[in-house]
Amino acid sequence: MVSEYSGYAGDMGMINEYDRMKKEIAVISDSIGDVEGQLRADAEMAKRELEVVLERIKDDILANDEAKSNAEAERKAKTDMRFTVAMEDYGELVKYATVIKNKYRSLIDTRDDLRQSVSTARNSIVAEGYNK
Repeated sequence: MVSEYSGYAGDMGMINEYDRMKKEIAVISDSIGDVEGQLRADAEMAKRELEVVLERIKDDILANDEAKSNAEAERKAKTDMRFTVAMEDYGELVKYATVIKNKYRSLIDTRDDLRQSVSTARNSIVAEGYNK
């Protein structure tokens, strides 16, 4: 998008439009950054909860004498339906967190491109003598 307007870099109207877009992107990127951070924290908590679920299932298996050792109980716990469902939920959360993170990074790159465009355009105006 920025390259489409590069021929108008010296036009003050275009600089103002770049500035307006830059401000809008800053607000949006702040909001998406908040969501991305919260999703990252939620994924970390879910990972810890997943470990707790595994331990509880393992303890159930040992308490019911369904396994002879901790290693066997852990293997059985990892194939237990309760753990499988928890893993699927965790995987979905991580997938969404990754999508949001990638969109956030893309938005930050766009914001940086706009900043550079505004800077280049202002330098162009100075070089062309419009500020004199």
